[in-house]
Amino acid sequence: RSKFLPSFHFRNSFRSGITLSGEPKKELRFALRYYNVFNLDQTTIPLPDYGNGKQSKECEDILQNLENFPAIEEGGSVAAYNPVLDALRIPSKRDFKDREKYYSSIFHELIHSTGHETRLNRKDSKGNGFGDERYSKEELVAEIGASFLCAQCGIENKTIDNSAAYIQGWLKRLNNDKTLIISASAQAQKAVDYILGTKENEKNKKVYSR
Repeated sequence: RSKFLPSFHFRNSFRSGITLSGEPKKELRFALRYYNVFNLDQTTIPLPDYGNGKQSKECEDILQNLENFPAIEEGGSVAAYNPVLDALRIPSKRDFKDREKYYSSIFHELIHSTGHETRLNRKDSKGNGFGDERYSKEELVAEIGASFLCAQCGIENKTIDNSAAYIQGWLKRLNNDKTLIISASAQAQKAVDYILGTKENEKNKKVYSR
């Protein structure tokens, strides 16, 4: 028998009010919602056929519309984001076995870059070293966010399945605390929203940080 799983979703809204001194203010509020969902392969619903051409176009549209992000430099043997230099590097596309892995790697590093102090200033993006608690939490955020972007672009299920295995690996480093998925997903959603709508989210960030 097919089994559903809870899918958590965060929504944000602004509430207008006044301060004790009578000044107008806006408060950013987050609400957690969840829905019980099934995987598409557990249903009779046909999977959408995006085709590689449409996948690439969707991915390139995201990359071409980035604002206030480091340039994506091509080279080296591993994909990496350097928070000190605010620099993002990705190996050549020909070094990846398929375009899905290429774009998912870029998305992973882009999510990391949203943690920079000039963007969302995410505290866990400043871990002390590989494998420490902050580093592990940031890896969860980056891979979940990359999965969100891949799903939006129609990246095939195999790539997302690989992401799920990667996420599970980092959860083990965090003592399998499943509640971290909720907080990491919230941070990932904020990062994705920032990537997809930089101008609006820059305004939201300023309001929230007051």
